[in-house]
Amino acid sequence: MKKALVVEINDNNMIVLDNKGRFKKIKNKLNLKVGDEYERNEGLAMKKGIVFAMTCVLLAGVGGYGYSYAAPKDYLTLDINPSVKLTTNRYDKVIKAEALNSDGETISKELKIKNKNVKEAIKLLVESAVDNGYIAKDDENAVMLASTSDEILDEAENGVDEGLKEEEIENTEIIKENINKERFDEAERLGISPGKVNLIQKLQAVLPEANLDDYANSSVKDIMKKIKEQRVEAKEESKIENSKTETEENQNLEETKESINSNDKGNTNKENQKNNENSSNKDNNVNLEKNEEKTNNAANKDNIKENNEKTNNSNKSEVNKTENKNSSKNNN
Repeated sequence: MKKALVVEINDNNMIVLDNKGRFKKIKNKLNLKVGDEYERNEGLAMKKGIVFAMTCVLLAGVGGYGYSYAAPKDYLTLDINPSVKLTTNRYDKVIKAEALNSDGETISKELKIKNKNVKEAIKLLVESAVDNGYIAKDDENAVMLASTSDEILDEAENGVDEGLKEEEIENTEIIKENINKERFDEAERLGISPGKVNLIQKLQAVLPEANLDDYANSSVKDIMKKIKEQRVEAKEESKIENSKTETEENQNLEETKESINSNDKGNTNKENQKNNENSSNKDNNVNLEKNEEKTNNAANKDNIKENNEKTNNSNKSEVNKTENKNSSKNNN
């Protein structure tokens, strides 16, 4: 290994990539930085500015791969309550792993997950979480994955599945969130994983008084449990409210029906009264006509009787006259 490119610095050691594409771990005695070139035979380092031409040659070969390998591309966090953040490159290899809390330090400190693919790295972390009691066989569990890449999320989920299967654990909920780089940076400033920030915000949506600081150290399982409890409670309250509303609507409907029936009865009574009045008026008119007819008949009868009497008197008078004439003749 005559020439190599420094792709990673880890404490007093460094990972270098030689011109044959091989990675080597050696002591960083010269305080090199990522991107510096290392010449083993001469035992000295040549900075990029000094050996620019040589760097270009290396880049033309395997150097380009070395730089792209060391460049961060995506980010992934695993939350159980242990929280661990992984940085991956364009080849989906883990180039950096950091614990975000003390529990995360517990499950990751003895693991060699750098330069592993995402699925294998997550599988090792899950198995370590089981070994350290953060995931239990006889309990409900929850694992949250958050990443800037859907592909990374899918690989991480496969790693969780394999780790759980290896440990013979079934009762575990896996939550996945695609989160942008800005949210990762914001969460880093808050000192909490972005996945947990998102989860707490979901809790705040159903429990507004929930505080970020109060749940920052809570496990994903406990936060998810609280969210579900609040959703059930909200659903029950909604049912009660809907029941009250339905009862009020039914009461209003009954009152409306009663009002309509009352109006109908009132209208019916008015109609009956009107009909009765019309009927009464009609009867009165008929009676009046009958009375008038009776009166007329009585008057006619009186007139006829009077005429008859007059006629009879006239006839009697004529008879008397005739009798008187005859009597006079006889006397003569």
